[in-house]
Amino acid sequence: MKVIRVTPDAITWKDNPAIPKGGQFAILQGDPTKPGDVVVQRVKFPANYKVPPHTHPYAENVTVISGRVGLGMGEKFDPKEGDMAAAGSFFLMTRLVLGSAPSTFGGFSGFGSAALAAAFAASSVTTRE
Repeated sequence: MKVIRVTPDAITWKDNPAIPKGGQFAILQGDPTKPGDVVVQRVKFPANYKVPPHTHPYAENVTVISGRVGLGMGEKFDPKEGDMAAAGSFFLMTRLVLGSAPSTFGGFSGFGSAALAAAFAASSVTTRE
């Protein structure tokens, strides 16, 4: 049996080029560039951070570790239409791929910073632009 253990002081945070400046991520397990690889990552956002609407080529399991994160679906960012998820909340974002329903996901942190833990199986499927 193989055990992977990552302590908080060993986590390497990186800027995420797929989202606006300020959002960071850390890969705890897996390689998101390898199709089928199971990936576990953490994501953190500063206070009042906005993630523009986007899609994912994979289903993603997310737990809010700290702070509050707003979640919404739609083609345009509208924080009035989203729901706030507090620390301890879990949500599943199903796979949204080219040719699927025209839903997109966007999010925002609450008044304080927020941290998320996400797990997914990497995919080579093309996303909607």
